[in-house]
Amino acid sequence: MIKKRYNINTIANQQHPFHLVEKSPWPFFTSVAVLQLILSFVMILHDKPAGSTIVKIGLIYFVFCLYNWFNDIIIESRSHYTIQVKAGLKMGMKLFIISEIMFFVAFFWAFFHSALTPSIWIGAVWPPKGIETLNPWGLPLGGTFLLLSSGVSLTWAHKAFKKMEHEVIITGLAITIVLGMLFTLCQSFEYQEANFTIADGIYGSIFY
Repeated sequence: MIKKRYNINTIANQQHPFHLVEKSPWPFFTSVAVLQLILSFVMILHDKPAGSTIVKIGLIYFVFCLYNWFNDIIIESRSHYTIQVKAGLKMGMKLFIISEIMFFVAFFWAFFHSALTPSIWIGAVWPPKGIETLNPWGLPLGGTFLLLSSGVSLTWAHKAFKKMEHEVIITGLAITIVLGMLFTLCQSFEYQEANFTIADGIYGSIFY
């Protein structure tokens, strides 16, 4: 693993409260890993035999790059983040959350607009003719439960972080990651069970 070395003299003589990151190879290597993953997925879609092997190598390479990149970020945060830098990071996270909220608002807006005033092009009914919807009390309910549970465990970890209870933090984050993986698995089963695709009009597009 490559350890980043910081120029202490440069940091000590810095005339501003902001953190200027050192040069790092990991953004470039990570972008190469992402490109490899995309190309391997395209090969899998075209039934190329080498696609599955390349995607496994790409995943290992991608995780390796992220591990080293995040390790550098953790080292920076422990010694070089001033109050102004932390305030900027908090503002960035708030803006990210707002953008996610607006992202979902757009999808819900599209759903309710299409459901309340269905177009004549889809038979003026909702769901459109030919669409057999999933039972909401089956996989969708299970996925919702897993998603809400992951939010609870993450909140638990966050409260433990404020109290600096390290073991509780690790436990809470581990539970959150496991629940997130189970939710993703549940979503994949839900997509496989659906008898429509993303290409089946407005309903399929909003659903997927």
